[in-house]
Amino acid sequence: MKKGKSKPTVVFESGLDPGGHLPWFKVQDACSEFATTISYDRSGVLWSERGHSPKTASAISEELSLLLAKTECAKPYIIVAHSLAGLFTRNFIVQNKESVQGVIFVDVSHPEQDERKTKEFREISKPISPWIIRSASALGILRLFYNKAYPGTEKEDAINQTVHALFYNGVSTFLEEQDSMKTFLAESRTYQDFDSIPLRIITGYSPNRYSEIKNEKLRAEFFNYKMELQHDLLNLSSQSSQICANESGHYVQLEQPEIIVDQIRELIKLKN
Repeated sequence: MKKGKSKPTVVFESGLDPGGHLPWFKVQDACSEFATTISYDRSGVLWSERGHSPKTASAISEELSLLLAKTECAKPYIIVAHSLAGLFTRNFIVQNKESVQGVIFVDVSHPEQDERKTKEFREISKPISPWIIRSASALGILRLFYNKAYPGTEKEDAINQTVHALFYNGVSTFLEEQDSMKTFLAESRTYQDFDSIPLRIITGYSPNRYSEIKNEKLRAEFFNYKMELQHDLLNLSSQSSQICANESGHYVQLEQPEIIVDQIRELIKLKN
């Protein structure tokens, strides 16, 4: 979805999310008033056809380059990535340094997140079994389980109604990207230097974000583990800073979208 007319072009990239581009709607609508913006669904997500490209960072980077060319999105670009997208957008950023005006990483993944996990952390952060998801989809009951509202939204909001209705269409792609995590982690280690591209690390810092972990000591340790990984991302650029979203969990773009909008404005001002 392309909106706005002014330069630069703000590119929104989602992580492992059945909602594709939808969680960006608050930030994109606001930024479209002063910049060209584009959000999209990767192949196989929501309305996008799967295609034949593998789920690798290099393939996703090529698809993004093609999309920006076809939609006539003018350079320079500000890349805004969430979650898993913090891994596979590294390829595009490093390969297109001269065209990237700035980068905003919103609570993104870290290349060493698996190695730094303790045994206890691995247990509490295991994804839902692909077998369970596939079985629920085959039996037609997946919609009954996947009916939660995104943070910062109401259950009846369009984003939740759309994802609830269409999630089963993209189950195979969701699982494929989940299975590609090790590939994304390995590829991202190749791209560890953004030079002096302005980089903003936005971190969901709400103390309640891990409230489902009942063991208080383990919850505190897991919180510290995540924060250490986020702080480590500052090493990607010589012009980096971190912003903590104190009232947000993982979805800062829905819980405190104004923080991201303000940082996009600041990156544009740096160039001007």
